[in-house]
Parts: sequence; C-alpha cells; structure tokens
Amino acid sequence: MQLRPLDWGVIAAFFAINLGIGVFYARRGGKSMSEYFLSGRNVPWWLAGTSMVATTFAADTPLAVTGFVAKNGVAGNWVWWNMVMSGILTTFFFAALWRRSGVLTDVEFTELRYSGKPAAALRVTRGLYQGVIINTIIMGWVNLAIAKILGLTLGIPKWEAIGICLVLTAIYVSIGGMWSVLVTDVLQFAVKMTMTIVLAVAAVLAVGGVSALREKIGALDAAHHITEGGLLAFFPPLHGAAWMPLESFLVFIAVSWWASSYPGAEPGGGGYVAQRIFASKDEKNSIFATLFFNVAHYALRPWPWILVALSALVLYPAGVKNAAGQIDPELLYVQAMIDHLPIALRGLMMAGFLAAYMSTIGTHLNLGASYMTNDLYRRFLRPNAAEEHYVWVSRATTILAMILAAIVTGFMDSVSGAWTYLITFTAGVGPVMILRWYWPRINAWSEISALVSSGVTATALKLLGAFDGPNQVALSLLVTVAVASIVWLTVTFMTQPESSATLERFYARVRPGDENLGIALRDWVAGCGLVYSMLFGIGKLCFGEVGVGIACLVFAAACLIVILRDVDHRAQHVPVRAAVSVALAVALLLIPLGAHAAGDKVLSNVKGSVSYEDSGKTTLVAPNGSIALVDRDTAITGDASLGKLQLPDSSVVTLGSQTRVQLAFFSQAEVANAQFVIYAGKTRFKVEHPEGAKANYTFVTPTSSIAVRGTEGDIGVDGDSLTVNVYSASQPVSVTFSGGKIQLVNAGQSLTAKIVNGVVQLAVNKLTQAAVDQFSSDFGLPTNWNDLKNQILNQLPSVPRLHFP
Repeated sequence: MQLRPLDWGVIAAFFAINLGIGVFYARRGGKSMSEYFLSGRNVPWWLAGTSMVATTFAADTPLAVTGFVAKNGVAGNWVWWNMVMSGILTTFFFAALWRRSGVLTDVEFTELRYSGKPAAALRVTRGLYQGVIINTIIMGWVNLAIAKILGLTLGIPKWEAIGICLVLTAIYVSIGGMWSVLVTDVLQFAVKMTMTIVLAVAAVLAVGGVSALREKIGALDAAHHITEGGLLAFFPPLHGAAWMPLESFLVFIAVSWWASSYPGAEPGGGGYVAQRIFASKDEKNSIFATLFFNVAHYALRPWPWILVALSALVLYPAGVKNAAGQIDPELLYVQAMIDHLPIALRGLMMAGFLAAYMSTIGTHLNLGASYMTNDLYRRFLRPNAAEEHYVWVSRATTILAMILAAIVTGFMDSVSGAWTYLITFTAGVGPVMILRWYWPRINAWSEISALVSSGVTATALKLLGAFDGPNQVALSLLVTVAVASIVWLTVTFMTQPESSATLERFYARVRPGDENLGIALRDWVAGCGLVYSMLFGIGKLCFGEVGVGIACLVFAAACLIVILRDVDHRAQHVPVRAAVSVALAVALLLIPLGAHAAGDKVLSNVKGSVSYEDSGKTTLVAPNGSIALVDRDTAITGDASLGKLQLPDSSVVTLGSQTRVQLAFFSQAEVANAQFVIYAGKTRFKVEHPEGAKANYTFVTPTSSIAVRGTEGDIGVDGDSLTVNVYSASQPVSVTFSGGKIQLVNAGQSLTAKIVNGVVQLAVNKLTQAAVDQFSSDFGLPTNWNDLKNQILNQLPSVPRLHFP
C-alpha cells in the first residue's frame, strides 16, 4: 500500500500530539505514585470508561475477531462474548468494593484481605504473575498484530515496526503516567472507531451491499455443506453441521465467564479495569465507568470488525498469505483495508491502527510498571523512600515492561491463538477471585494454589497436544477448571484460615455486604440484557432485519431504565446482604452480647438525606425529623447531608456528608460507655461529663481504635487514611493502630495517619486553620474556637513524623 506525503504527515502529527499530551501531563503525573498510576483518584466515569474501552480496542482486536469469524462464523465470537456476564458481575457486585479498598493496585489488595507471610508470598506471586507473565503476553500479541499490519501494508520488517511503535508509546507513558494514558485514550478511541466504521462501509460496498453479502455468504455455507448455523448465525444450531460447535458454545456461556480470569473480564474485577475503578472519583462514578465500558466494548464495537471479516471471506475465498507463504486468516482484515479503503483515507486509517496499538500498549506499560514498582520494589526492596523516588522508579519499570513485551513477541505467531491460550491458562482462578470477597475461609494459599495449578495444567495440555479439533479450547478449559478447583479447595481446607483481626480490618474497610443482594442480582440480569440486546439489535440492523433489531434495542432501553433507577438509590438503600452477615459479624466480636439497650438514642436529620439500618432494613429520617435508635443500628448520610446523633448522657455525634457510623453499644451507669464503628466519612463528637463522671467513648475505624473522655473533636476516615482533630479534652485522646502502636493526641493538636504497605505513617502537629477547615464546611467551627484561635494556635510545638513497622 502506497502512502502519499500527506498520509505520512497525518501519521507524524498523530504521534506528535500523543507525545505532546505526555509532556503536558509530566509535571502533574510526577507528583506522587497516586497521581502517576491513578490520576489522583479524581477521574470522572466517562473518562475512566472510555479509557477501558480504548484499552481493549487494540491493533490485535480486529485481526483476532476476523480469525474467529473465518473459523467459526459470527458465533465464533462467543469465545469472548460470554465474558459480558463477568463484566456486568464486576459492575454491580464489585466495582464499589474495589473503590472502597483504597489500594493502589489489585495486587496490593492481597495484603488487605490476607496477612502474614502467606499474604506477602501471594503478593510476590501475583506481582510476577500479573505484572510480568500476563501483562507481557498481552503486549506481545498486540505487538504481533501491529507488526503484521505494518508488514503487509508498508513492507516494514517485524522488529523495526515493533521497535518504532513500542518505543514512542513508552516515551509518552513514562513521562506523563496515567493522566497521559487517559487523555490520549479518548483521542485514540475516537480516531480508531471512526476509521473502522469507514472501512466496514467500504468493504461491504466492495461486495455489492448488504443483500449481496448475505447471498454470497450463503453460497460459502453451501460450499462447505453447512446446513444450519451458517456464517451469519448468532448461535450454533441444536443439530446439523455448523461452523461453531454447540459443545464449545455451551462451555463458553456456562463455564468460561466465571472460571477464566481473562484481562478486562476478570471475575470479580482486576487488572486495568480495577485500576480505572481506583482512579474514579467515587463509587457511583466507578459503577457507571464499568457499565459504560461493558456496553461499548461488547455491543458497540464488534460489528464493524465482523462486517469487514465477512466481506473479506467473500472477496478473498483463497485466503491471504503471510510473509512465510502460509494462509493467515487474520490478514484478511488488513488485505481488505489495502484494496478497498479510499486512497484519501489511508493515512487516517494507519493512524487509527496506531491509535489502537498505542491505547492498549500505553495502559499495559503503565499497569505493568505499577505492579513492579508498588507490589515488588516498594513493598519488598525499598519501602520507605520518598514519593519522587518511586515516580522515577515507575518510569524505569515502564521501560523494563517495554523490553519484556518485545521479548515475548518473538515467541508468538497467532493473535487469536494467544487469546484462547490465555483463556485456558487462567481457567479455575475465577471462583477464588469471586469468593474471596464473601467467604472468610478463603486464604492466601487458596489463591496461590489456584494460580499455579491453573497455569501448569493449561500449559501441560497445550504442550502435550492433549486435545484437537473444533472443541479443543472448550475441552482444555473444562479439564483445567476441574484440576484447579480440586487443588485450591484441598489446599484451602488443609491450611489455616485468616485471623479474626485480619477479617475485621478487611470487612470494616470494604463492607462487602452494603448492597442488597436482590437488587444487585436484578441489575446483573438487566445489565446482561442491556448489553446482549444492544449487541444483537445492532447486528440485526446491520444485516437489514430492521424490525427485530428495533425490538432488541427497545428491550435494551428498558433494561437501562431499571439499572439507572437502582443506581440512583444505591446511596440511600444499602441493607446488609444475608450472604455475608456472618463475615461482617467478625468486626463486632468485642461488643458485649447483652449490650442492646433501649431506643433512647435519637438520630436527627439536620439536612439532606439521613437514614439508618436495622437488621438489614433501611429507614429514611424525614427532613428536620428525628427517630430513636438502638444498639447496633447504623446511621448513614448522603451527599450534602448532615445528621446528628444525641446520646442520653448529653453527648453528641454529628455525621457529615457520605458518612456511615454504627452505634455498636451504649450503656450508662456511673460512667457512660459507648462504642461506635466509623466505616467512612467525617464525624464530629462532643463527649460530655454526665453527673460528675467522665464518659468513655471508643470510635473504631478500619485502621485504628480511638478512645476519648470529655472531648470535642473531629474524625475523618477515607480508606486507609485517618484524620483526628482534638479541640478540647480532659485527657489526651488515645489512638491505637491495628498493629498495636498507640499515639496520644492532646487538645489543640491534629493527627494525620495513613497505612502504606502495612506501615503506619503518621504526624501529630499543632492544630491549624487548614486542619479545622477540612471539617468546618460540614460542621461549622468548634464550640471553643475563639479560645483555640487566641490561645492555642501557633503556640503548641509540632510532634515529628513517625513511621511504625
């Protein structure tokens, strides 16, 4: 294919714009690890979702889909269409949980859910498994795809093509970090989606239009003696000859989606999907981001590729040969582009392929660097360096990931073959990834044994050539799932469960039971209906079946309405799931069993949305209204809301926006004793002195226990971060961290703390206006602010920053 100077100019300009974006975000991305890998956790849903879609739309994707269609017809795409069910499961069951976890990578999550040496061993295993093995396999097949494209279109040798594209992408990713990846993803997705649609139109017109395409595809079916389930069939028939075996189809839709941990569709979430969830502004944005990703990924994008693949089967019945002289069905797509794309658009089309390549490689370079830096280097080699040091290490590991990807590419010859191998390689891992959120018996050895047994079994079956024929992938998957399941279940019951303290820490922070199980299940069904109806509806419209296509899209719209209604109410209706009630009870092991006192504690709705939970039932408090609470009730506030809990001893606990606090117990004799569990948000407490005695109040957070007596102050909880302001106190406030370390905070002081890789990093400083302002927007100024302002501020010495192992 000959390119004009203008075409080369378009390609050069595209590279220059992407590099310019990397340079523009260099300073912002270099501030910290959170900025470099998660864009400061402040990404809106549309940007996070578009980035997910752009990542999965790589240069290899249209080639792999063409290979599936050439081998098994349209129904051959069920090898990845089945993953809709896994993706929607992540959306409604796990996206909010990932966002609450507060971790930097999904690998870091292992030391939140597990503890001790097994957890550390798992973190190393997963860091190498995901950061080195899986990540480089993915980049390897994407490199192979761009090499095939540039080799056939421009005659560029394989390693020169890979070198140019890989190095230029690594430059802008290493400079700008996640911000550069996100912003360039939007540009790249727009370019490549537009050009694939243009090519699809050109290819279908080259055949003679949609009617001619259907007629000629029917002739191909007849030539291969396909009686039912032809190339255009969405599903294989129950009987008769077909391109897609029914047995494989059933395995894909019944087993593969929950068993295989395929990138972008991991059961329970993970990889770059989890990374975008971590980067989202909040839980609601994380849900919408993953929903948009699944709709766009499975329903909007496939048909331009499929139409080109079907047209190419008609245009090139003898196939297309690669450089070695062998028939390569994946090259049908590239040959159609060479022969039938309008000459004036060739430069833009090449830019589209480069966009597809760069979006995926950019994400995986950044993701691989996050694993190597955060989960290997920072955790085990140098845990206490400055943030600037880790940013530079992140840039170096980005280059290392690039080198590893280039090496792996040399061992690949088929994109679709690499896809199917990875599906079997991770078969059997999925159940552990799902159950670890809800089943306390799962431990670190469960995950390690599932990872190892699955990979070893799948590789052994492939090397031994155990299966052949059209059901090869399905049979390999079933055997691998069976072997891996037996291994990890056996290992789980032969090893010790996690400690109560570890489970308490995990459930207090992540709260796996906050959404109603029935609503989540309904949204999962509606989400699958939304995606599949859009997929089939668009497909029917493409083939001229307008009535059926419109009916499918109407049903999809109905499913979307159900989802939007439920998502809007998630913040107000969060009863505890029965499936995890036993696990959540672990967090309350220290609460006296007989402490359920009378309903003499009053929750008032000062403004906004205020509610409380009682035994899984959520009750709204009317505006300016009040309601009595009993022990173990949980008070909840929504956006721009304020709630006030009045205790019988005249003490008051005030809840700011998006706050969740459980009244664990309250008892009053000579001394009032109370315990609260602060899951998230901001609270202001004012503990009085009833009848000459002093009240003993304890506030339990995911990272600490805070004991107060006769005190006014604020507590802020955000994942593994803690802020405590003390305005007045008869005795110092005692903060005990999960590792047993104790820090005292006096009146007029502020404590900030964060747990990083199991290490408590804290500072206690004199109270400042800035520290008070973090809470005054919700609660106003403390009652003794004038005294604080005149007598305390700028007088107390600062306490130096401490680091606890």
